[in-house]
Amino acid sequence: MLDGAHRKAEALAAKAGLALRAGERAKAFKLYQQAATQEEEALGITSQQATNTRAALAVSVASLWYKARRWQEAENSIYRFLTISDFNESTRRTLKELLEAVLDEQALEKESNAAYASEGIELRLRGGKIGFGTAPLDPLLHVYDGLRSLCYRMAEYVKQLPFRTKGLPLPAVREVMQARTTQPLPGSYRLLIRFVQPAQLEMFEHGPFIQPSEVSQTLFDFIEHVAMADETAMKETVPDDQYRKALLKLLRNITPDGKQMTEVEFVGLGSLDRSRIQFTSDTRLGIRQSLGERTSSAPGSKTIVGVLRGLDLDRRFIDLTINDEKKRLYANDLLLDDVIGPMVNQRVNVIGVEQRRKRQVFSDIEIAVDQDGT
Repeated sequence: MLDGAHRKAEALAAKAGLALRAGERAKAFKLYQQAATQEEEALGITSQQATNTRAALAVSVASLWYKARRWQEAENSIYRFLTISDFNESTRRTLKELLEAVLDEQALEKESNAAYASEGIELRLRGGKIGFGTAPLDPLLHVYDGLRSLCYRMAEYVKQLPFRTKGLPLPAVREVMQARTTQPLPGSYRLLIRFVQPAQLEMFEHGPFIQPSEVSQTLFDFIEHVAMADETAMKETVPDDQYRKALLKLLRNITPDGKQMTEVEFVGLGSLDRSRIQFTSDTRLGIRQSLGERTSSAPGSKTIVGVLRGLDLDRRFIDLTINDEKKRLYANDLLLDDVIGPMVNQRVNVIGVEQRRKRQVFSDIEIAVDQDGT
């Protein structure tokens, strides 16, 4: 009997997973609910002496109610299981973590009429000044901000919105593509990015709804192509030149500098589960080549290193401080605030600087990596 009920629960959960990946959310939630009921039946007929089996089934029951988005059933079952004294500490810790997730989802749905998408991204930062579960605040915030900008840009591309040259994304994009972070996990420095979507997708059938699964899938494909320096695949994934260039520059912004960080690893969660993608300081060189930048080796041009003190997006100029001397340079191309904004008051490399009439112009700008810890 136990084996039969548990096997039914496993089969139902497997079908639910397939339905979820196919975008059939309502069907998936119903199947998870049926699986939770079967697993509770299996738990109810398990011998009291089979402590380990009961503990595993208890975690499974709570997880299935959670996946079914039946918050009250999940919460009640977890509280009930936590009163069982013979469950080991590992089981109790898992149940407590699951309870936190349930309460978080409840609050998100109640306050924002939103829900977490099944997709997520885990970033693992390693080396340099990254500690065991700790990290310097400035580079950490830089990575957070850069990833958020990447999500927005990719959402706009997938939705085929006009290329945004300045300002924030449309409210509709910010609403349906919120990126929420969970608490860091120990071991190198890891953080989870969870995508948020409306709780009732049918409300957005004729509106601006953007599928997080499509955005995250395209983003992961692009990141993988960048890591492999596969320019052909990059262009196939994002054919639009403006979008592709902006995405490359945003990725370059969070590429390890080899000093404060030596590696950034992207890991897909949920339906994005796949091989890991690593970015190292060498990835920056590949991105430079993909951007086709004019470097200091180009005839008549050079690279200048200084502190970015100010900028004007409309008139396309930046104010640089070099050894207490102020210098104004003009960009050949658009200055995008989500790309250049995080560089203000940072040391930067201004690439492809050359004299044109009475102005000094440049082709690109990036965070300087030849500095010691700043």
